[in-house]
Amino acid sequence: MIKEITSLKNKTVCELKKLKQKKYREQSRLFLAEGYRNVCDSIAKQAPKMLFVDMDFSEPFSASEETEVYRVTDAVLKEVCDTKTPQGIAAVFSIPEERDITSSSVLLLNGVSDPGNLGTILRTALASGFTDIILDENCADVYAPKVVRSAMSAIFSLNLIRVKELTDSVETLQQMGYSVYGAALTDCAKSIYDTDFPGKTALMMGSEANGIEKALLEKLDGVYIIPMNGEIESLNVAVAAGISMYERRRREK
Repeated sequence: MIKEITSLKNKTVCELKKLKQKKYREQSRLFLAEGYRNVCDSIAKQAPKMLFVDMDFSEPFSASEETEVYRVTDAVLKEVCDTKTPQGIAAVFSIPEERDITSSSVLLLNGVSDPGNLGTILRTALASGFTDIILDENCADVYAPKVVRSAMSAIFSLNLIRVKELTDSVETLQQMGYSVYGAALTDCAKSIYDTDFPGKTALMMGSEANGIEKALLEKLDGVYIIPMNGEIESLNVAVAAGISMYERRRREK
């Protein structure tokens, strides 16, 4: 049965607005996805708890019996969504559970705080075969609205492990047989094209402003740079991560 919501003071609307804040996402283990393609792709991977559809929205959509479906006014949709002009549909999903690391390629993110960059990295990670990703507390929240929009539905296919800091994660991976490499401008860095990426490899990317923390650099098995022509001093972290992951993938073939 499809229900209608027209009031901005509706209890469900008030609760959904809270999902814009990290602490409420963590408490409820829920997050909001918006946009037609994003929502449809996400529904194909996980049934949402709730689905909100603008009363004037005419595109086809599907929902399982376990999903609560609401027809809402444009004003209500704008109230719960993060964008100023929602695309007529939004859905509430459960945050996926973290799993054990099983892949031969792992990505570690140290302080990647820009939501757009993080979302792009997650989407590229899935495309390049990096399904296990470890993020420290200084990264943007994986389930923040802008990250979810940038990552599209990739979130549901990735094992996203959030930790306070990465020191223990590096040591654990090394004990599991992984070699851990970081992208950083240091005196001992090799070109990525001259760096060996053995069977089990983890790559680390640092923050947009400061790169990888010094304490973490000291624990890595190697450091590499991506050669650049001209006067360019650095690459956007999402671009650098994409190049790094695809170079690793190329080596595996």
